[in-house]
Amino acid sequence: MPLETAGNIAELVVTNPTAGDPAGSTDNHLKLIKAALKGSFKSFSGEANVTLSETEINALPGAISSIANKLGSYVLPHLEQKGSIKPWPTNYAAIPAGWQLADGTNDTPDLRGVAVIGANGSTFQDGMTYGAATATTSESGAHNHGGTKGHALTVGEMPPHDHGGATVWDSTKNEGSSIGPDYDPSDKDGREVSIQSQGGGQEHSHDINDDGKHSHTVSTMQPSMALSWIIKTGEPKSSEIATAITDAMKAAGLN
Repeated sequence: MPLETAGNIAELVVTNPTAGDPAGSTDNHLKLIKAALKGSFKSFSGEANVTLSETEINALPGAISSIANKLGSYVLPHLEQKGSIKPWPTNYAAIPAGWQLADGTNDTPDLRGVAVIGANGSTFQDGMTYGAATATTSESGAHNHGGTKGHALTVGEMPPHDHGGATVWDSTKNEGSSIGPDYDPSDKDGREVSIQSQGGGQEHSHDINDDGKHSHTVSTMQPSMALSWIIKTGEPKSSEIATAITDAMKAAGLN
C-alpha cells in the first residue's frame, strides 16, 4: 500500500504497515514516525528530564484546574495596588495580610457607617461625606384645622330612646289618657297619665384642637447589610505572591 502521511503523533495509523507491504518500505515508515514525533514536540531542543509517571501525567489536568480555582483567593489579594478599597465580611474571614480596616487610622479614610458614592469634583468632593440616615420635615407652611362647630339634632337624626312618665292625681278630672287597663273618659277617678319631655333641644359641639406648627423625623436609610470596608496599605511583594502560590498549591492538594 502507499506510504501514509503524518505530521504529528495523532495522525499515525497503528495498523500500518500492513502485512502485505514490501520490506523495502520499512525505512520510509521509520522516517515517518520520527517526523511525527518531532512535529508533536517542536519545542524540544535537547534532553528532557521527565520524571513523572503515567499516573502523575494523567492527573495533571485535574491538578491544574484545582490550583487555578485556588489561585484567585490566595494570590489576587497580593496583586491589588496600594489604596485599593473593597467590602469585607470580617465576621466570616480574617482581613488579608497587607490590608486594614478603612477606619480613619494610619491615614486611611473613615468609611465606617457610610456608603461610597462616586466623586465628581463638584457636587461630590473626594474624601467628603454626604447625606444622613434621617430627615426632618420643615415647619414652613404650618396651618391648623382647629375650631368648634355646634349642631342641634333633628328628629330624623335622633337615635332610638325612651321617655319617663308620671301619674297625676286630680279628682276633678276624667282620665286623661288611653294608657291603662280601665280607661274611661267619663270616669272621674282622678288619675291622669302624662309623658314627660327629655333634653333641652340645645346644640352640642365638638372641639378640634390646634396642634400648631411642628415637624416629624423620618428614616431615609435604604435596606442595607453591614460589611467592613478594608484598604490595601502595602505594595505588592514578590515574596508574598510566591508564598501565596505555595499556599494555593497546598490547598489544591499539590505538595
